Amino acid sequence: MDFEKLLEERNRSNPFAQYVGVVITKIEEGYAEASLEIREEHLNPVGYVHGGVLYTMADVVVGSANASLGTHGVTVDGEY
Repeated sequence: MDFEKLLEERNRSNPFAQYVGVVITKIEEGYAEASLEIREEHLNPVGYVHGGVLYTMADVVVGSANASLGTHGVTVDGEY
């Protein structure tokens, strides 16, 4: 599998991740990494990164790692 092509496709084809600012930075077989530049709108009322932002990032990474195995799926909860 061409992981560089997959990385580009995953970043290009996810409008929600683009909106939030999550960028996949690495994909290998069964593995993915992402980055996010924290902006003021990512913070909760007490000044910490909102849990929904972190979960979004985790969701994008898990989906990308799953895609690296040639499969597609959706997350339904935070358990592994």
